[in-house]
Amino acid sequence: MIRIAKCRSRASSFKYGSLAGVFAVYINWCTFLFVLLYRYKDAIPLTEILLNPSGVFHLSSSLSVDGWYSLIGFNVSDWFLWLIWIKEIIGILAAGVLDGSVVLHEKVFCENCNRWVEDIEDEYKIHSSIKNDIGPIAEIPDVQKDKAAHIEVNIHHCSSCNNLSIVDIDLITLEENDKGEIQENEEDFSPVFLITNEQYKKFTDKKL
Repeated sequence: MIRIAKCRSRASSFKYGSLAGVFAVYINWCTFLFVLLYRYKDAIPLTEILLNPSGVFHLSSSLSVDGWYSLIGFNVSDWFLWLIWIKEIIGILAAGVLDGSVVLHEKVFCENCNRWVEDIEDEYKIHSSIKNDIGPIAEIPDVQKDKAAHIEVNIHHCSSCNNLSIVDIDLITLEENDKGEIQENEEDFSPVFLITNEQYKKFTDKKL
């Protein structure tokens, strides 16, 4: 929605991301209570639960007194259950706030055309391509000594007016997760550079 609304303010992205997180927490609780009540043959229509925030809070508070399940022989209830709930709520809220800002990460909006510019991603050999094109990027160290790492050049270009182009670099590393699977980790490796049309053409014409 932030992208659709053409929001460019990071502060606004945090605000709307927070609202999305609060909405997600409430929907999560409503659907949880609906399923739980249905399980015990005391179903209430989901629409009634959604339209009754105070009822949701009172029902949740009553549920926390005795709980409804056990964990390794221990009845999960009272303060321990609230602790679990609070951690879940914080996790959902954090996801909303962070996603709101991630949406705008390295995204470029062309004010002249009133549109988001396209992302053009290609992998380049750092010395044979980048160093010959953009002066400031030449200072970046050669990470290709590490075979598990490579450079990814991200180019953003407005194809409507052809007057706005930027480039930034990410460091891509391969790491093994807890499951033994190989996954890519992406890390910002340079600031964002505004480039000229001539420099943009050099990048797009010299794919190695």
